[in-house]
Amino acid sequence: MNFAAILSLPATKCPTCHGTQLRPSRWITGDGALRPLVLSPYRCIACNTRFFKPSRNFIMLLGGIALFGMVVVSIVSITYWIHRGGEKEQGGFSPLRGAAVKDGAAQPLAPALRAVSADAQMQFELGMRYLSGEGAPRNHAEGLKWLEMAASGGHPVASYDLGEIYRGGVGVQSNESLAFHWYDQAARENHPDAQYQIAVMLREGKVVPMDLAKSYAWATIGAIQGHIGAVTLRENLKHVMTLQQIQDGQRAVDAWTAATEKARVAAGNAARNPVAR
Repeated sequence: MNFAAILSLPATKCPTCHGTQLRPSRWITGDGALRPLVLSPYRCIACNTRFFKPSRNFIMLLGGIALFGMVVVSIVSITYWIHRGGEKEQGGFSPLRGAAVKDGAAQPLAPALRAVSADAQMQFELGMRYLSGEGAPRNHAEGLKWLEMAASGGHPVASYDLGEIYRGGVGVQSNESLAFHWYDQAARENHPDAQYQIAVMLREGKVVPMDLAKSYAWATIGAIQGHIGAVTLRENLKHVMTLQQIQDGQRAVDAWTAATEKARVAAGNAARNPVAR
């Protein structure tokens, strides 16, 4: 299986002129802590722009990880379906399914809905059940409603999933502006995939006005959390940005880091010193 072909990331075009005639470049002192295992330098023959894309060794490593993951998922799936089959034979089902099904007929989920009315995690889970039809009657509109409730309650995965749904037009009309809204909310709640998507959209300038400084800031924040796509985007942005734009972006990163650390310390203090009720 050619994992390099399957897992190669979309860095085959020059970020400046979008040309495809590229050649390998050399590592230079200014590349800092970049490692050949992760990224490789390239130069565009047409406009001489130097940029980076994932190295072949790293792509093959991802391929091995993906193969291992598929094996683990297969084992877990088989175990789940065997267990689920045993539950059906015994007439057992989850609390949400029990609220949804009675004597073989679909029933309102009123008890379950009341139970999750103030819990973002349970709202998210219920929304996913409606969307998938697993444990509740399949109802896309109802699923979106509960996902939006969870997102409004501060659930970053719900916000990111809503961005994916509206951007891809999954069961709804595609709406990239609405997708940007939910990605942005998830990014501010520290979801690295959302931070990367926001950086890409700010770099492209199709849905929102192009802002390279903000794109660089979100790409850097995502890179700090280990998002490899964000790492690649950040390094490519450096070659099309002015020094002032890079400095503006770095100031935004520093402000984000300081605010995140302040919130972390405050949360730790609150956990150690709960207010007496």
